[in-house]
Amino acid sequence: MAVIEPLDAIHYAGSLAPAHLLFQSAHLDPGISDEQAQQFFNAANGPKELKWYDTSHDVLDIAAISDRARFLAAELKLRPIEPILKRKIGLR
Repeated sequence: MAVIEPLDAIHYAGSLAPAHLLFQSAHLDPGISDEQAQQFFNAANGPKELKWYDTSHDVLDIAAISDRARFLAAELKLRPIEPILKRKIGLR
């Protein structure tokens, strides 16, 4: 771990501005504590947002996927994603 520590993303998170960043963190991640996730978020400059989920490391629940899709649609100035999301989860 000491050998790859200089490559840890926390050392570079502060230089990503002005990119808008979405951090998605999982309360049930066995490898990353809530405190570590918060420290990584704090290391980044804004604009940024942090969303928490009651899931594991994969962060694959519908709320996380939907948040990711909305974030990317807004950042890439795509058509509204809501009609697609509603269709995918069976809402009309």
